[in-house]
Amino acid sequence: MKKFILALAILLNTVPAFAATKDVNLSPGWNVFSTPYQLSRISYSNTDWSWLFFFRMNNWSWEQIRSNINSIKPLEWYAVLNSNRGDVRMHLEFHDSSSLYSITQYLTSWWNLIWMIPIQNPIGSIWNEAISSIDFTKSQSLNNLSNKVNSSYDWNIQNANLSTPELWESYWIYMQNPWYYWWDQGTSSWNGTVNIGNPDNNSNQLLLAWSRNQSILSFRVSALNDNITLSDIRFTGTHLSSLYNIRLVDSNWNVVGTASRLSDTSWAFENLDVSSFSSVQKDTSKILFVMADVNDKTSITGLKMILKISDSHIRWSNWRIINLSWSDVVSWVHSITQTIAAINKALNPNKELTTSALRFTVTAPPSWNGVIMNSIDVSALLSGYIWNATVKVYKNLISQSTLAWAGNIWSNQKILLWGNNSTDPGNTNTFIITVEGAILNPNSSMSEWIVRLEDVVIWGISTRAYSNIAQLPISEVK
Repeated sequence: MKKFILALAILLNTVPAFAATKDVNLSPGWNVFSTPYQLSRISYSNTDWSWLFFFRMNNWSWEQIRSNINSIKPLEWYAVLNSNRGDVRMHLEFHDSSSLYSITQYLTSWWNLIWMIPIQNPIGSIWNEAISSIDFTKSQSLNNLSNKVNSSYDWNIQNANLSTPELWESYWIYMQNPWYYWWDQGTSSWNGTVNIGNPDNNSNQLLLAWSRNQSILSFRVSALNDNITLSDIRFTGTHLSSLYNIRLVDSNWNVVGTASRLSDTSWAFENLDVSSFSSVQKDTSKILFVMADVNDKTSITGLKMILKISDSHIRWSNWRIINLSWSDVVSWVHSITQTIAAINKALNPNKELTTSALRFTVTAPPSWNGVIMNSIDVSALLSGYIWNATVKVYKNLISQSTLAWAGNIWSNQKILLWGNNSTDPGNTNTFIITVEGAILNPNSSMSEWIVRLEDVVIWGISTRAYSNIAQLPISEVK
């Protein structure tokens, strides 16, 4: 029987006895690190531990974190950059066993990076339902928490039917969906199942007033062991009256139904079973999108939709109609504005700290009043340098007359632009970020730098939250 497993959970069971402390050796350069237990204290052998930089993966970009017990969590995977010339020993102290409880690591849709630890009941057959995995690191010894990325970065791609995962190794795991599972036991022999979950292909959007065919929410419907037909689907939300011409469509843009019973807080798609596009065949899935047009001259924040599972119904092949249960599917929070812009990373052929550390473009649509950047959030991480630098922002070219801001920043800082921060309707401007005055540290064995544009605020709106405006953060590394 073909099965769709839509999630994977890895459990850390309480172990009666374990070492209360652990030393992890961090060599110069990059190291990978994880802990199977909750930490109570972290200390370092080298007094110059400030040259250690911890990173984790967050929304598919690397995020720098603090190296303390509040930031480092069990079962998560971290990359550590040791910028010292020699090793640094990291001393870990764990909570005593009486304070340990089972830890669950749920895998979301797309790629997940996890650390395998001892478990009493290996995940076995559930593991085999993962599409694929990648054996990323090799342990130096069975009980050694300190793993190294091998020098050749030789990724070992394995099929889904790999054996039980080895302990003390890290894996990339790809999952089709997070796990949403509904079960209807209509009779003693009935084993039909329907899954409804968010495929996570939507995000916060900044919608333009007057815009058409905007995707507000999407969800996946999967049928197991029987054919199903959508009967009615109900939504609640906020600011729903700012939209009109609301349709439920499939991935081929076939209209499944049109919303009725409209109000500012609720919609309904009724009598969907009369449409030939409302069916989902046995052991298949279908992604559906709620599409809408935006009212004219509307500016609001907090537009959200919630698919009310308990108020929605499907029909089995035996014509029995049931209502569903489990968690609702919630859209991202959108906003509507009458002014919008596009922010993109620009080509940077001569990437140098002092002349062109990072470049980005701002494009204003032709039919509006132009764009004003109020501020930008910039971070600069210099490894192997003596920090005594000035960060400057220029518009289109480097000149005193095009300077938009100059000053010192520390790690991550909001920069309030004082001029040269506008883009006229229909135009595109390139903004250049430079870091001037940084001096190489003669005692450092390496020199690297990262400059990141974390956010751009336009007309008081943070664009970082809206993927259709900007794919932030934007970074340059050298």
